[in-house]
Amino acid sequence: MTTVAHELLHALGFHHEHTRPDRDDHLNVKLDNVIPTYRNQFEKRKWSSEAVVSPFDISSVMEYGSDAFARSKSQPTILTKDGQRIIDVYEKKELSYWDFERVNDFYDCK
Repeated sequence: MTTVAHELLHALGFHHEHTRPDRDDHLNVKLDNVIPTYRNQFEKRKWSSEAVVSPFDISSVMEYGSDAFARSKSQPTILTKDGQRIIDVYEKKELSYWDFERVNDFYDCK
C-alpha cells in the first residue's frame, strides 16, 4: 500500500526525502555502495520557489530504505546520522504525519 502511495505522491509532484538539499544534516548517503547506474537516484536537488519546506521526515513514504539500489545488502546506501537503518517503503504501514501535512499544504487543504 505505501509503495502505491509513494508513486502517487510522485505523480502529485513530490520528491524523495533523501534528495532534499538538507539531507546531509540528517542522513549519511554512501554513494560508493550504490549500483553505479542508480547514483542519479541520490542526487540532491535545489529548493524551488514552490517547495513546501517542512522538517526532514525519516518516516516518510518518500524516503528510501537503507538497502535501496545497494551493491550488496551488507553495504547500506542510506543510514541515519547515528548509524541506524531505515526501513523500506514497502515495509512502512502508512503515510507519515508530514506526508499528510505536505499534501494538505501543497494543495491548500483545510
